[in-house]
Amino acid sequence: MPAKSIIEQAAALAAKTHKVKAPLIVDSAEARDPKTGKPVHRITVVSAANANGPAYAVTVDESGAPLAVTPTLDQLFDRAS
Repeated sequence: MPAKSIIEQAAALAAKTHKVKAPLIVDSAEARDPKTGKPVHRITVVSAANANGPAYAVTVDESGAPLAVTPTLDQLFDRAS
């Protein structure tokens, strides 16, 4: 059986961190860390029972490890610019 993808790992992490049962992935984005050049992923999930409710995001590195969100990382995913 293949290993879970980074997106699936991050969704599971978001669900565990924010206590979301039956998470639905509503957004995923990838960017490159300007310091290291390595990929950084942000995954956003909602609860299947309350899909119009709060959304929760996690940011992970290429191995699926959670990253502390900094203003620099936040800017990487800012779609308004």
